[in-house]
Amino acid sequence: MAGDWIKFRTSLLRDGRVLKLSRSNATNVTTVVGALVTLWCYGDEQADQNGVLEGYSKGHMNDLLGIPNFIETLPECWIDHDCEWVKLPNYQEHNGETAKKRASDQKRQQKSRKTVTVQSDKVVTREEKRREENKESKKKKFTPPTVDQVEQYFIDNGYTKESGKKAFSYYEANNWKDSNDKPVKAWKQKMISVWFKPENKSTEDQSDPFKLAVAKAKELGLEPFRGMAHEQPETTKQFMGRVNGGS
Repeated sequence: MAGDWIKFRTSLLRDGRVLKLSRSNATNVTTVVGALVTLWCYGDEQADQNGVLEGYSKGHMNDLLGIPNFIETLPECWIDHDCEWVKLPNYQEHNGETAKKRASDQKRQQKSRKTVTVQSDKVVTREEKRREENKESKKKKFTPPTVDQVEQYFIDNGYTKESGKKAFSYYEANNWKDSNDKPVKAWKQKMISVWFKPENKSTEDQSDPFKLAVAKAKELGLEPFRGMAHEQPETTKQFMGRVNGGS
């Protein structure tokens, strides 16, 4: 036996020979196709290397197929009318063991190519994912703040400039790693959770620009604010500009 399946073209339903058989046997296309498939199934089981179904006469086969004179109306490409028994021309070429092996090999190759394509797509997908992850990693790369940024952050939140400088120096000396030797990823959050303590609170309202200017003038040894009672009075704006300008 050549196997438990046969090759069958789905386009057979629209084959002109099938339409002609339908008219010749006064039956519908579905019945004709069913009879052909049944005939080829017998051939798959019983045909020898030459396509001969020994012992199966044309009349016997007609009875098996349920259509009188069906074999006699088949075109020569599907039946050998000169043989004593039912003979299917070139049957082994289309549905014999060799033909089936070719079909199976072709199917395996197609499946293999499809698998390779899928695997290739997966490789591409993984590569794209790695590139995206690298992009995200670069986006999230930590950039240490400057001492001025840290000090100003402390001042803006009501903590002393000195405590901000101390916090900066601590992390800068440790390559921006915390006490557990873990990299600092969000420095502001770290300042809030570790350094914003009552003892670091400022006793002055350092968010007031004028008060900051007064403190800076004192720190730099500059002349203090010249109020209206001074011989050369100045406005608050002029005073702040003078101090911040360092003059």
